[in-house]
Amino acid sequence: AVDTSEWIKAAQKKAKKYPQENITFAVGDMTKGYAQAAPYDAIIINGAIQEVPTHLIAQLRVGGVIATFNRQDNSAGQAVLYTLIGDHLIPQILFDAFVPVLAGFEKSETFVF
Repeated sequence: AVDTSEWIKAAQKKAKKYPQENITFAVGDMTKGYAQAAPYDAIIINGAIQEVPTHLIAQLRVGGVIATFNRQDNSAGQAVLYTLIGDHLIPQILFDAFVPVLAGFEKSETFVF
């Protein structure tokens, strides 16, 4: 789990009730992931994004998935399961959902003429 220090502290406290050996808590930038333990079979982004950060794609094992919500502009958004096939991230739309876009996961600015 990668998040801000307040969230990580709360999650660590709750996790003590259900000890697991395969959970790591890291304070950091969610858009950068946690490369030290990559590659991952699954990455869950708990909120909406406008584009999948390349840092997270690079940490995914081929055949692995990213589960999140995709929301463009003011649209309702969709739950999406992305699967890494070779070098391509293939989206599978699951259902419509209105979820706020997470800070840092906004679409990057592009040049428009």
